[in-house]
Amino acid sequence: MVEGFRWLAEQRLLRTMAILIGLLNVTLTAATAVLVLLATERLHLDSVGYGLLFTCMAVGGVLGAVVGDHLVRWFTATWTVRVGLVIEAGMHLALAASTSAYLVGFALFAFGVHGALWNIVANSLRQRLTPERLRGRVGSTTLFIAAGGNCVGALLGGVVATTFGLTAPYWVGFVVAVAVTARRGGSSTGPRRGGLRGARAHGARRHAGRGGLTPERTSGGGRRARRLRGRRDPPAGV
Repeated sequence: MVEGFRWLAEQRLLRTMAILIGLLNVTLTAATAVLVLLATERLHLDSVGYGLLFTCMAVGGVLGAVVGDHLVRWFTATWTVRVGLVIEAGMHLALAASTSAYLVGFALFAFGVHGALWNIVANSLRQRLTPERLRGRVGSTTLFIAAGGNCVGALLGGVVATTFGLTAPYWVGFVVAVAVTARRGGSSTGPRRGGLRGARAHGARRHAGRGGLTPERTSGGGRRARRLRGRRDPPAGV
């Protein structure tokens, strides 16, 4: 995995995506760690209602997985991620400010769709830009960063809520998501021409001197990558 870290550190676009998912996982897990308290004390839900909140997120995730390719093709990968970051900020705001279970449920549903689309874009891009011999190591490195964010968030959620109030983790998540959205919306971190195909060519040129390795598709997520080949823009605004 050390080699995966080294390679990822040299790739601006993939490095940015990995850092973003790690950071956003901190705030997301901090938020969900105290969601049961929010559901019972602010939304006045019982155990069934609390379970339905997660059902809303799950349904959004399934819907996003089913129609994700079409949505990414329509919006482009760049705008899919940008709009998704706005949705994530809106979810944290709804959890922080609203006492309506319906509004919170809808926000979680929208976040579920966003999460599925993010996975489609990020996994397709990573497979295109990563040399075949490093895909497992780079994938493990990305997962390590994402899971690390979950661990940190699970610890911080309760501490922040106990110290500053029940809604504090959600306000923190909102501020972080807005900051990330503003930062990514005004910058470019990768090749824009040719969409993910351009990103693939960019990665091939970058590694042409390293044994001639070029990214190739694999099964599973690679099939999604093939369908995303015609995109104009990679998530360059991430």
